[in-house]
Amino acid sequence: MKAGYLRRTAPLGRRAIALLAVTLTASPTVLAQATGHPAALPIAPTDVALGSITYDDIPYPLTVSYMAVTMYGQDVRLAHMDVPPAGRRTAAPR
Repeated sequence: MKAGYLRRTAPLGRRAIALLAVTLTASPTVLAQATGHPAALPIAPTDVALGSITYDDIPYPLTVSYMAVTMYGQDVRLAHMDVPPAGRRTAAPR
């Protein structure tokens, strides 16, 4: 069976739905480009300040520690908090 066989024999309904989804998704952009009017952008809130990508400016209830690791050849820094367990201490299972 050839790879294109399933695509050619797929029900027309699925293809029509996929085409409709692509058309509806692209319509506002295409319409804005065709008419020369820019698409309306959402209005940003005015009470939001710029923040750090690492959230260093956010106060945390516990001390934040960092662990240097290498992932996929990139040196990264993972932040973590050592949160003590809540509740009564029980004996470890044996």
